[in-house]
Amino acid sequence: MAEVWVYVETTNLGEIEFVSMELLEEGVKIANTLGSKMYAVVFGHKINDNVVGKISQYGADGALLLDLPELEQYTTDAYGQAMVELVQSRQPSIILLGATPDGSDLAARVAAFLRVGLVCDCTDFKLDAQGRLKMIKQIYGGRAQATFVTKGNPQIITVRENSIGLGRPGQIKQISVEHPKVMINLSQVRTKVVRYLKGDPRTIDLEEAEIILAGGHGVSGSDQWQQMQKLADALGATLGGSRMAMDAGNIPRERLVGQTGKTVRPKLYMSIGISGASQHVGGMKESGKIIAVNKDPFAPMMKLADLQIEADSADLLPVLAAELELRKRKKEISEGSVLSASGI
Repeated sequence: MAEVWVYVETTNLGEIEFVSMELLEEGVKIANTLGSKMYAVVFGHKINDNVVGKISQYGADGALLLDLPELEQYTTDAYGQAMVELVQSRQPSIILLGATPDGSDLAARVAAFLRVGLVCDCTDFKLDAQGRLKMIKQIYGGRAQATFVTKGNPQIITVRENSIGLGRPGQIKQISVEHPKVMINLSQVRTKVVRYLKGDPRTIDLEEAEIILAGGHGVSGSDQWQQMQKLADALGATLGGSRMAMDAGNIPRERLVGQTGKTVRPKLYMSIGISGASQHVGGMKESGKIIAVNKDPFAPMMKLADLQIEADSADLLPVLAAELELRKRKKEISEGSVLSASGI
């Protein structure tokens, strides 16, 4: 039986992306059902030794490591060439990738070159009676779901982060590690990474934000939402909201947190005026730390939070925004004094 692959993305620090860990776990289930093996595919240069250990904890049968200088930074041409050559040599039946910027780009390039189907940004997938992958994604702005089955092999799918969930990792074990040989034609690599720029919290995708400030029905009127933005700026946070905030026209659809919007897991999630309906909680419950501000101490969000603040948003917002802005200015003045004293 042909192999099942999971394309494993790593950060610049050598850590495995969360969505890749989710897919490793699901890939094992699919491979077991098909009676085949699941391989993690990792591209890069000087790949962190801990990556293979982490892969083994989520049940992979083996790892295919392409460790080349040309793959040190992601580029469409180099990664596309490497993946296409690898697929042609081993003929996997299924390839799972995260619906990240790089994962989505790579999936599209490989599918186009191989002339096979691709379904992007899925929230779930399962096997049908014939062993073909049924891919499920939201349509009509999250108001409905559609199921797709592509023709040909490999079936390629990108999956939205946090849509599956992640269980506890097992013990580190010995797995097969292979180093396939591929040839990358550098004359066809037309781009290179010059530098990385830190994302603007106002414009980055909610799913990439480390801090999210979310407002709900309890934040009313344009004045309060302007204060929310000032508070978000002072925190270095990305602004989001609940379904009621979106329906009221206070946030655009792409800033909706919840099962019909974005599923997020920031380091800090601060909600103001959000009661905590199940569909909203389902989209942010994996956050590192949760702060809830609500005038109702019995609101579901307050029970979920690590820190609860019982207050009306109209009273709290201007005070918080002013205090954080004051601290920010003091820090800037202090840093300016240090630089001046050192002669810089």
